[in-house]
Amino acid sequence: MKMPVRFYLAVLSLALLLIASATTATSAQAVTEILKRMQVHNNALLTLHSNITMSRRNSQLDENDVLQGNIIYSRALKKQKQVKIDWTKPYEETLHFTDGRYVIYRPRLRQMIAGDIEKTDFGTETCNLLPFLRMSKAEIKANYAVAYLGAEIIKGGIKTWRLSLQPKQPAGFKSIDLWIDKDGMPRQAKALERNGDSTTVLFSELTKNGRIDGKLFQPAFPKNVNVLKASGTPTTCKTVSVSAAESRKAKRKSRPVRKVKTRKKRRF
Repeated sequence: MKMPVRFYLAVLSLALLLIASATTATSAQAVTEILKRMQVHNNALLTLHSNITMSRRNSQLDENDVLQGNIIYSRALKKQKQVKIDWTKPYEETLHFTDGRYVIYRPRLRQMIAGDIEKTDFGTETCNLLPFLRMSKAEIKANYAVAYLGAEIIKGGIKTWRLSLQPKQPAGFKSIDLWIDKDGMPRQAKALERNGDSTTVLFSELTKNGRIDGKLFQPAFPKNVNVLKASGTPTTCKTVSVSAAESRKAKRKSRPVRKVKTRKKRRF
């Protein structure tokens, strides 16, 4: 999942197609033009700083879990793609993806989990939005059946064009919808799982190609952090799984030690 290619000048027909309600262009033409914009944007994007909101919907329980935080992305430093996500609400958690490794830090539990990105599904379809920051037009068309669903305004009043992507090969999800802004930036994505659950990721308040200190991608933790081995496939879109015993052990260690008062023996 990388990037290349140049931009073609059929922008006027795309604008008429996507902004106006009446159009003579076909869905296939719209898809072609949107993917071109995405690729040009991908080629130009070196760094990104953004707020990020992730909403996880459980269809069986009719519940939504929402995480809020910020994300920094860079492919300018050391010519490697690096990502750091700091979740701030409703709890604090930091995820680092750099130099072929992932590191997850949970300060509330004093836990640190690390492993190889190649052994996880980070960077594949399951993470639903981040891969499309670097995926080429050819890769999208090779792996997905793409359909244009129309123009939509998403949270923040952002005008977007909505695409539906159906995986051509068996995957852990049913479909992914992308909301692309006028610059070709994926601003929102929704992954629909086969059981009806869904995960929606939204980018807001973007700063592109600004200077990002490379030290921000270097994990730093307290000396008393508990290092755990992940038993699942940690990604930005899944909860990292650790053994129940390790989790209980970490929680016990994170609790403050209670001082037990002893009564002095009375002397007669």
